Amino acid sequence: MVTSEILITVPQIGKHLTGEILEGIVKLDLDKNTVYKSITLTLVEKVCSRYEYGNKTFDDNSTIQIKANDINQYQTRKVEKIHLIKGNEKKLLTAGSHEYLFEIKIPENTPPSVRITDKKITVGGIRYFLILKFKKSAIFEENDYFVTHLTIYPKINSTLLEKPLIASFGKTLTKLFASKKHEIEVKAELDKNYLTPCCERKITFIVNNKSDVIITIKTELICKTSTTEDLGKPLQKTKVLAAVETPSIPDNSISNMFNIIPVGPDIYTVRHSKEISREYIIRVTMKLPSPHTNTSMDLPVLAGIKP
Repeated sequence: MVTSEILITVPQIGKHLTGEILEGIVKLDLDKNTVYKSITLTLVEKVCSRYEYGNKTFDDNSTIQIKANDINQYQTRKVEKIHLIKGNEKKLLTAGSHEYLFEIKIPENTPPSVRITDKKITVGGIRYFLILKFKKSAIFEENDYFVTHLTIYPKINSTLLEKPLIASFGKTLTKLFASKKHEIEVKAELDKNYLTPCCERKITFIVNNKSDVIITIKTELICKTSTTEDLGKPLQKTKVLAAVETPSIPDNSISNMFNIIPVGPDIYTVRHSKEISREYIIRVTMKLPSPHTNTSMDLPVLAGIKP
């Protein structure tokens, strides 16, 4: 009999990031001498399918209640695999304790761990596991498995993202019999071109209001989540996570304004997955009085951990 532990080293920032090295130690205890054909450690991605829930109606109009976890399927993918004992080297391990250090590179294009919900029901997600497999040399002997869970976060590593994001937009108002153009121009500058959990962002505006109307500038942090048919019924979900608005901006004026955008704890961009996508935008809206219509622009931003 073998017992084992997979001990993962906690990195300095406290989180396992894409593109980084996963380090640790495998400890095992054998109660007798055993010959193994291979011992492997595999980082595995599991994408859970959409959980079925609600009432199911049959042809005779009878119904049954399907609970959230009645149907629960996974698509499993191998991310990285290392051999603690190679497959072409049968090795006798003596009874007692053994230790193996390991290093596994988490690829840059690995999608992060995520849990997708819809109306407080889990409808999909991505999870990661380390699977330790002991393959014995004898054909009819049962192999042993040990599993541990870990969470992977997306890393933001481009130095270009340290630069502010600058964009502008405007609107010309329709005024009958006006002797001049009534235009409004907005220049926006986001202090950083990415989001990190629990760190607010500041967006400043220079508003050139060459009109006779009073306006405000509204800023929204928006999350867009989508899933494919691989997770059951496709999901397209847009959610406003935060909304702030400037004070009123007088007519025929040039004003300097800013909004502070609060950022929550679980904000991470999800890319590189065939089944799940999650993106974030900052929407800046020029709010105009009736009968004029509002106009807006969207600023796409990455969300993740900056080492």
